[in-house]
Amino acid sequence: MKILVIGDGALGTAIAQQAGKCGHEIFQTSRKNQQLIPFDLKNEHKFTNLLEADWAVIAAGISGYKECADNPESRLVNVDRTIKLCLFLLNRGTKILFPSSTAVFDGQTAFPEPDTPTCPNTEYGRQKMEVEKFLRQYPNQTAIVRLTKLLGRDTPLIAYWLQNLAAGQEITPFKDLTIAPVLFEDAALACCKIMEKGGNGIFHCSGPQEVSYLEVGRMLCEKSGFNSELIKSATCKGIIDYCPPHCGLDSSATEEMIQFKFPTPKQVIERLIQARNKRH
Repeated sequence: MKILVIGDGALGTAIAQQAGKCGHEIFQTSRKNQQLIPFDLKNEHKFTNLLEADWAVIAAGISGYKECADNPESRLVNVDRTIKLCLFLLNRGTKILFPSSTAVFDGQTAFPEPDTPTCPNTEYGRQKMEVEKFLRQYPNQTAIVRLTKLLGRDTPLIAYWLQNLAAGQEITPFKDLTIAPVLFEDAALACCKIMEKGGNGIFHCSGPQEVSYLEVGRMLCEKSGFNSELIKSATCKGIIDYCPPHCGLDSSATEEMIQFKFPTPKQVIERLIQARNKRH
């Protein structure tokens, strides 16, 4: 297949690399990397430089709860321009894979299913929901892939914690904020399999368990052999605005469809440590 990846952030690059390994022809865009197709979602109007493809992955945009709440351009990029781009691609006969987020839910219910009604509490979640609503008008041409927290060996928080622990310095992970982590490479694998199988509809990619950032810190410490006394519990209240009790998604239907089980948080941390050790 020919796959057009819009964006060269961590997820877009992971999908492009995984799809390339599977033998697909990849076209990838970037705002800055001159070796890729030049494309700036905020400033593009005609999309004439985008090559034709079987699938397009929309992995560009402004992400993060605070960034979308504070940046007045986030709605322009994440909703208006994204929908305009999707409409152009759909009219050209290209299928769309849209990475969405657990943020389309309010975090009050554990592991919602793909058909659970959306109810976002954040601007980021509302923007994702609006694009989802548009794409659902094209059920035979679109795949919406909702993701939980994605981690990689270069994820800034993980790298910062490991650097501090290695230096004998304390880290202060939140005891009251949870994640159901998925590795970037596993999310990319799932997206590739969904496209290969011609998947349409809504798919969930989530770790099978919710764990606090404090537990993640302790697992990192244990697997790396650092002093556990360097882990100091902290609260997210008063520091960040959005602290939902739940973050996981029910991925059982997706796992059955792609024949892949998302690793547990412990397995995710083990693989992260192994990848960093090989690198260093």
